[in-house]
Amino acid sequence: MEITTATLGFCVGIEQAYQAMNKIAADRESTFAVHQCTTPHKNAEWDTLRRIETKDASLISRYPNLTKISVLDPHDLSRLQTGDVVVVGFHGVGPGVRERLERDGAVVDDRQCPFISRLNETIKTLVTDEFDIIIFGKRGNHHCLEANRLAETHGRQCVVAERPEDIETLPNEKERKWAFVGQVTGNTLEYDRVKRKLEEKNIPIKIIETVCSDSYLRQNMAVKLAQKADVVIVVDDGSGSSLSVFEVCAEQKSHTYRIRSKEDIQWEWFDGSKKAAVVGGILVPQWTLDEVAKHIEQLAGLAV
Repeated sequence: MEITTATLGFCVGIEQAYQAMNKIAADRESTFAVHQCTTPHKNAEWDTLRRIETKDASLISRYPNLTKISVLDPHDLSRLQTGDVVVVGFHGVGPGVRERLERDGAVVDDRQCPFISRLNETIKTLVTDEFDIIIFGKRGNHHCLEANRLAETHGRQCVVAERPEDIETLPNEKERKWAFVGQVTGNTLEYDRVKRKLEEKNIPIKIIETVCSDSYLRQNMAVKLAQKADVVIVVDDGSGSSLSVFEVCAEQKSHTYRIRSKEDIQWEWFDGSKKAAVVGGILVPQWTLDEVAKHIEQLAGLAV
């Protein structure tokens, strides 16, 4: 069995956030970190700050000073004192938490994903300028939910377009100001299709590219691997990124499977196959992809 593993683990933003936290913690007795995914949720095991809390051995071996960081619950900041350094993690925090940190005199180091920050700031500017928003993405994704919230706050409409068909019902009002943005981790193939459909509508629309560069790079790599493989394994971190990777791979290869851990793999999936590919979302580190590939190799050896 020939197994090819994607060479993209954590996205650049996550790696940079870990590097920054490691550097900050090196020179301080105590450092705090918080983001809105800290509280228990379905993807807790993949949460970037949760890895610090559990002292993930592979992560700590790369960034040893992370052991000095205390992870805060965003709903309970009572441990903070004036002057404490608080790193805002990759997923950011809501406006209420940020205001509380500033009010309590915390020294905030913001490491939120820059693409998420840019998307939110772009939407704020657009709705302030009286644009209605069309956002490509999944309706339940937090990027789209935040877009809806920002639009409603300013009395504007927000339409979530998951596929080109969703554009068909868009009001064709020449005097209306529309702007089009995309979920940062969205399916890039479907995004391009929706954008083409919008252009076919022939209505004035402002298009701002907000899908992140990692999404294009990661999904392009996944597509190329899927085209050469008989079976594709997507390590699913529960994020919008891994769903998009799964979708673009499944479009290329019907034998595409999502797993949460290597134990989910069934050897029957590889029956008669000679080549397999292993890919994952932005919260999946390279070492996990490599572990999954090694597990498939072991299964192949047992099957001989």
